[in-house]
Amino acid sequence: MSTAFRSIGLLDVVSTTPASPSGRAPCIHARLRRLATKRGEKCGLAFSKHGRAPEPSAGSPLVKEGIRDHFEQIADDYDGWKRKASHYYSLLAEIYREFVPEGASVLEVGCGTGTLLASLRPRRGVGVDVSARMVEIARAKFPGLTFLAGDAERLALGERFDFIIVPDVIEHLADVPAMFRSVHGCCRPGSRVIVTCVNPLWAPVLHLAERFRMKMPEGEHRWLPAETLKTMAADAGFETASARGRILLPKHVPVLAALLNRLAKLRFLAPVDLLLVLEFVPRDTPPRFAKGRSR
Repeated sequence: MSTAFRSIGLLDVVSTTPASPSGRAPCIHARLRRLATKRGEKCGLAFSKHGRAPEPSAGSPLVKEGIRDHFEQIADDYDGWKRKASHYYSLLAEIYREFVPEGASVLEVGCGTGTLLASLRPRRGVGVDVSARMVEIARAKFPGLTFLAGDAERLALGERFDFIIVPDVIEHLADVPAMFRSVHGCCRPGSRVIVTCVNPLWAPVLHLAERFRMKMPEGEHRWLPAETLKTMAADAGFETASARGRILLPKHVPVLAALLNRLAKLRFLAPVDLLLVLEFVPRDTPPRFAKGRSR
């Protein structure tokens, strides 16, 4: 998803924007919009008056067949794209390890070729993906895990898991509320659903990065704000155990990346972080298990 943003100026925006006197998160919205619009116009990209590249609205439907076809087409290049953005994906794995201990039972929704699931070293690991080719590759790479081609919105696995992870998948789902209802059936009291997804603030930058082949092609997608996801999860029977942001610099830049990504864990910077990290528990979870686990 991410790569070298230095060439389009993101590094300058993130590293030079000071905090406001009130102590609030740095207001980089306007600077990101101006930067992305200016660079995008030079490359022939159209932006709305809000500085965001055209994409489906939060309420517009995505077409499942188109999403599946997209991931079938990129399946053989998927691991190559992830190697190109290896720093981002290593940070993503670190985020999930904050929540998921080794030896747990884990279901991954949108497992791709299985690398993230395997890195968590689950006692029982099941990955589901819309792309049959992705599943085929994952099975060959990690024969000790279970991978299934299926619809995240209609899971019928017949088992329950300690953790259900949904990494960078929400934006590709045709019916997000249906996914939450579906995974609820895979939970037991005390289970946790961990969702990571892109902060919509970053949309202009990521669209430009894709245009320059600096990140994996997204295909049809829509990036939803955290409050929308919390509402959808609540309607499906979940409570929000924790919500935070992560990652300010997804490209490895010696010293600077480590510094900025450490700062990204500060709660007041969550509104400008690249990733939204949401932790949900079933509403019937006993109170002693309901508190967020993440450090």
